[in-house]
Amino acid sequence: IWEQRTRYINPKNRNLKYAFNKLNNIKHKLGLSNVIVEKSFYLYRKASSSGLVQGRTTEGILSAAIYLACKELETPKTLKEISDMTDVKIKSISKYSRLLIFELDLKPIPVIDPIKCIIKIANNLKLDEKTKHKAIKIMKEIMKEEIHVGKNPLSIAASIIYAVCKTKEENDKTQLEIANFADISSVVVRERYNDLIDKVNLQQMI
Repeated sequence: IWEQRTRYINPKNRNLKYAFNKLNNIKHKLGLSNVIVEKSFYLYRKASSSGLVQGRTTEGILSAAIYLACKELETPKTLKEISDMTDVKIKSISKYSRLLIFELDLKPIPVIDPIKCIIKIANNLKLDEKTKHKAIKIMKEIMKEEIHVGKNPLSIAASIIYAVCKTKEENDKTQLEIANFADISSVVVRERYNDLIDKVNLQQMI
């Protein structure tokens, strides 16, 4: 008992314990792997040692650490997904992410693999393998032409899946439903879809 009491008597240690418990709860809600959890806590602990947590919310810095860890390990988790689970505003997570990158001298955030975005959305929508493979085929062609560069890979993936679903005789996946599973607005899906059909022949690819 006394060992436990003295172990966390330091405010910084108490904060780390609180952050770790919070991270474990988020892990189950977001379905994070142990590797991502370890990386997230490593970044949070590093931020704590650098004094970045002081004057800021634990949840805010922890959310940013999770977001950066997911990006580094190429696990598609959007700011919205993390925001919904941590109750931290998207703008705050984005702001704290930039802070950690700058203050901790981290490498620039790698771009998420668009193919993984296709797989993630397709799995969430419970699409059949044929539909998934068609969407992946189109994404590969778009990547060859570098049409995806500078755009949100999730929005590109969602618009491609929407295009493929439109060709199915029994299309039970609406634009709104696809957007919700991609954690973006249906307006973005529609705009990105219109951009694609202006630049490539989606029907020919399908």
